[in-house]
Amino acid sequence: MRKLLVLIGSIAVAVLMLGVASGGNPTSAEAADCQAGSYWANPTGNVGFNAGAGQIVTSVCIQTSATTNTGQIGNGLAANGCYTVSGVGTSAASVTRENTTSACQAVNIYASYAATGSTTAAPVPTIAAPGSQFATSGQANGMIVSGRIPPFDADGGMVVFGGGTIDQLVAATGCSSSLLALWTTVGGNFVIYIPGTSNTAVNAAFMAQYPGNQISGNTPFMGRCN
Repeated sequence: MRKLLVLIGSIAVAVLMLGVASGGNPTSAEAADCQAGSYWANPTGNVGFNAGAGQIVTSVCIQTSATTNTGQIGNGLAANGCYTVSGVGTSAASVTRENTTSACQAVNIYASYAATGSTTAAPVPTIAAPGSQFATSGQANGMIVSGRIPPFDADGGMVVFGGGTIDQLVAATGCSSSLLALWTTVGGNFVIYIPGTSNTAVNAAFMAQYPGNQISGNTPFMGRCN
């Protein structure tokens, strides 16, 4: 129970640290390909975007110099591997800085928003994020559509699963089933799933939530891989 509370608290702190981006549109000097519902100026680390009720983040654009940017992109590695984008296609997206060198310092990071159900689709990512299978918006079945469970990290992480079987969820995390623990909520309480255990009673409450081992699309889970 103590480890679960530490996990929940760590995730809550991480969400708070993402903060809220500035609103507005980029100036003409900030590269025309970047369309912004909001943006971060001179970000020094990880940033987050919350589109708010009734909206989703449709794409991200990372400006790497006064005249260069990635264009409108979806989930995956970007800007020559300097950043990982996740959460595009949902109401909250994050951009994780993978390299702290000056060569990986973005000028601005933008996010475009659209109303839920909009036909505007996020572009296909060029490279999958390491350690996890990411799906483009609209290509969700059997894949993680946002978030990541980092390996050998006691704090764990949160993911949104695009839908499919429990086995597909386990595989999509990129974590060995012998190390993985997942949690979902039932009536406001957390229930656990440990794929590596032979004790069926441990997983009974979790399994009861997904008849036929089927999980609906865009279902969030917390997890730990250690």
